[in-house]
Amino acid sequence: MTDILDLFPQYAEELKLLRKTAREFAQRNFSPELAREYEKKEEFPWDLYKKAGELGLLAPSIPTEYGGGGFTTYLADIVVTEELVRAEPTLGLAIMAGPFTSHMLYFFGTEEQRKKYLPPVYRGENTFFGAYTEPEHGTDITQLNTVAVKKGDKYIIKGMKTFITNAPTAKYGLLLAQTDPEKRHRGQTLFIIHTDWPGVTIRRLTGKMGQRTIPVGEIYLDNVEVPAENVLGGEEKGLNQGFYWTLAYFNVSRIGVATLGLGIALAAFDKALEYAQKKNAVWATTDKL
Repeated sequence: MTDILDLFPQYAEELKLLRKTAREFAQRNFSPELAREYEKKEEFPWDLYKKAGELGLLAPSIPTEYGGGGFTTYLADIVVTEELVRAEPTLGLAIMAGPFTSHMLYFFGTEEQRKKYLPPVYRGENTFFGAYTEPEHGTDITQLNTVAVKKGDKYIIKGMKTFITNAPTAKYGLLLAQTDPEKRHRGQTLFIIHTDWPGVTIRRLTGKMGQRTIPVGEIYLDNVEVPAENVLGGEEKGLNQGFYWTLAYFNVSRIGVATLGLGIALAAFDKALEYAQKKNAVWATTDKL
């Protein structure tokens, strides 16, 4: 079978080595039995996540100074995602969801924000969240009830976010809030929020139909004081840019979502091929009898 990476000769050699590393990691550490155990307990696989971070598999395309793998193409992230999910979808999905939306901080954050928040995530020590969805508006982020009001050198945020990936496990993440209600989506800003701040309450959601190893929760913000320096990208650059930056990130992340589907499809193909080969072997033996 032709490797798709051969279509990108400038990256093919190094990415094939990365694919090999990801595949060996998954084959060594993943199993259906382990996946069922985590799924039953609804636990995030911290031990596997940390091991993946030690190998540079959580953010291959992010520069090494921020804890990433240092590859120069987003194809690196695609290769790792495909291999981990192909080996075992439940565990692969959970691990690759750990740094969810942290790439947005790399794309648009200040240098200080990148150096402070990204390395612990990509080393596998922390997870990360992106809080956009709200109970009354779902994923329609053109409308937000979560409001941030400037007061001195801080913003006071009040509102609620729901179905937020990694909210129960992350120490911090990004939150989209309305900073200028009259401008609607043109007046939204992204903030870096810590889950242990006064006024922040996290409620874990359990009993999902699937993907129970990926933690999901609600975030309540009751007049939470956020330093102005926690505006993503800084106030001068980031104020009222939240909607546009979120969409820009989604355009990139959709490639990752497609890769998850590809990895699962390849896993199904592998199982079907294995089954067919066993059947053929049985039929061949029967014919000889």
